[in-house]
Amino acid sequence: MSGNIQALFLRRMSLNCVRYVSGFSGLIAVGFDWPAVEVIARSCNIKMNSLLVQKMRKLEDLEIRYFNKKDGE
Repeated sequence: MSGNIQALFLRRMSLNCVRYVSGFSGLIAVGFDWPAVEVIARSCNIKMNSLLVQKMRKLEDLEIRYFNKKDGE
């Protein structure tokens, strides 16, 4: 459970670390800015192990799916 709390804390600290591209259909989220997330993790003394990265990737997938959802979908 502490790993989940750690992942959510890191996500909350790195809310503005999302990469976007713009096109004719508007802004599209393409993923986290992983170097920036890693810098934030180091500054918060959070060790980026493979399990934490897997959890962060799941959060990334959910956020991208939510952000890129269009009105008709």
